[in-house]
Amino acid sequence: MNGRVVIMGNGMIGRWIARDILASETDVVSVDLYDGDVVADVTSPDLELRTLVGGAETVVLSLPESVGVVTLRWVAQAVGANVPVVTTSSVQTPYFEVPQEPNFRGTLVGFTPMFSPALSAEGRPILVIADARSRPAAVDQVTEWARTVGAAPTVASPNEHDEAMRLVQILPHAAALGVAGVLASSDADVAMLWSIAPPPAKILLAVLARILGGSRETYGDIQRAVPAQDVRHQLREAIGRLDGLGSDSFAALLDEWANNIGLEVLTQANRTARDLYHLA
Repeated sequence: MNGRVVIMGNGMIGRWIARDILASETDVVSVDLYDGDVVADVTSPDLELRTLVGGAETVVLSLPESVGVVTLRWVAQAVGANVPVVTTSSVQTPYFEVPQEPNFRGTLVGFTPMFSPALSAEGRPILVIADARSRPAAVDQVTEWARTVGAAPTVASPNEHDEAMRLVQILPHAAALGVAGVLASSDADVAMLWSIAPPPAKILLAVLARILGGSRETYGDIQRAVPAQDVRHQLREAIGRLDGLGSDSFAALLDEWANNIGLEVLTQANRTARDLYHLA
C-alpha cells in the first residue's frame, strides 16, 4: 500500500494504527479537532478536508459512534470508487447500515482490536468486520493489518461483532464498574481489603485498576454504546435472581447457568483461573 491513508481521530487507536500498523507508510495523515496533522471538525468538512479524503487510498474512522456515523456519510461520498473505509468502533451495525444509502462510493470494513493498544498485539485477537458489500480486497488488506503486528484476526459480520461486544466488553466492564461503585461508597478501608482479598476479589480489583486508570473516552464510549443500557438491565435482572434463594434453588440456578454456558468453555476458563490463582 503506497497511497495516502487518512485517519480520522487521533486518539489511542488512531495513533496505534499510524505508529504500529502503518509504520512503513510515508503518507499517513491524521485529522482531529484538537490534535492532528490536520486540525478540523470531521463532522463539518470544508473543501480542503473533502479534497484530502478524495485523494486517499484508505480512510480510517477512529471515532466515537455518534461522530463516526455522521462522518462516514460524507466520507463515503467523497472517496474514490471502492476505496476502503475502515471503522474501529465498538458498535459496527450502525455503520454498515450507511452503505445502503445512495451515492456510497467506498467499501466498508470494520477493525476492532480486542485489547488496549498500550499492550503488545502479539497473539491477541482482532475482529475484522465485513458484510456482503465489503470488497474481498479490502477485507484482505485489513486482515493483513492485524497480521502485521502479530495479532490473530477473525472475520465476523456486523451483527456477530456487536453481539460479541455486548457480552465480552460492555457486560464485564459494567459488572466491574458496579463493584467500583459499591467499594467507593463503602466506609471500609479498601487498602486493608486489598491486603486480605482472596483471588476472585483481587482479580476484580485488578480489572477495576485497568478501567479506572485507563482512557475515560474509550471506556465511556463502550458504556454509551446503543446496546449498553440493555446489557446493564440484563445484568441487574440476573443479579436480582439471587434474591431470596434457598440452598436448593441457588444450586439449581448455578446448574442452569453452567449448562447454558457450556462445559467446554467453562473447562478452558477453569484452566485460566488455575493459572491466575496459582493453583496446583
